[in-house]
Amino acid sequence: MQRTLRDAIGRNAGGKDGIDFVDGTGLATALMGDLDRNHTSSMLGYTVQKGLVPLGLAAIERAIELNGVAVENSKRTFNWGRLAAMTAPPSRPRHAR
Repeated sequence: MQRTLRDAIGRNAGGKDGIDFVDGTGLATALMGDLDRNHTSSMLGYTVQKGLVPLGLAAIERAIELNGVAVENSKRTFNWGRLAAMTAPPSRPRHAR
């Protein structure tokens, strides 16, 4: 199933070179040790850094502040996700390992 989905996404995106398959669960757990509160922040940071979210950093940081829940942790996890987008190679689907 994953291979078929990955191939379909690659075809529709004009090839596989511009696609990142990221282990978001592994990323959040490795970075912060707590999946529940960190998965969304880390993946948001990753996608922002890749230029896939049409919002500026200041707007996102302000939204985190306005949310008022674990603000510093959310900002830190968001920035770790941004760093991961710049440094970590994309993960491969489990069947390809």
